[in-house]
Amino acid sequence: MEITELRYFVCAAQHENLQKAAKELHISAGSISKAVAKLEDDYGVKLFERVGRNLVLNEHGRLLQRKASKILQLVDDSRSEITGFQASSQVTIVGLEVFVAHFAPTIASQLCQQNPNLVVRLESISSEEKAILKVQRGEAQLAITSIDPSPDLLFKLLGQTTFQTCVGPGHSLFKGSGNKLLSVQDVLLE
Repeated sequence: MEITELRYFVCAAQHENLQKAAKELHISAGSISKAVAKLEDDYGVKLFERVGRNLVLNEHGRLLQRKASKILQLVDDSRSEITGFQASSQVTIVGLEVFVAHFAPTIASQLCQQNPNLVVRLESISSEEKAILKVQRGEAQLAITSIDPSPDLLFKLLGQTTFQTCVGPGHSLFKGSGNKLLSVQDVLLE
């Protein structure tokens, strides 16, 4: 088993599609297919179920994906520490689009100040649960979320949110407010 094979496998596992993985890695789909076949041969199990032109990660594949992601993260971390962050590495930040748009530029800027060769990839995702799952699987290194993460993940509070009620001037609530701020209780009592 080679590190390159693991990288190809993890990318194929993330996309469950050889063409998309090949495009991301800038290599041929055949190279990824050979790497996956070699891993399957080494382990003596299938890692994907082939459904037409698509791949579906099976139980063995999901287990290897988690383990391989951790191995690759250790390799990247070691390279960064040994070279003093001279080597290029990648961090993927995932979350709902509104969170990524608001918080990711600041986070990316701070990370790049610490490591000028860092490549930061941003990915908006449809749910916070999926963002956390991507970090757990090693598909992303940071998730920006408003929900409590899994106990196996470290987290840092980024800020607090204030919610307000707003009413348009043509609505009866506006006329009764006398142009003052309404509390939630005021709105619910109207």
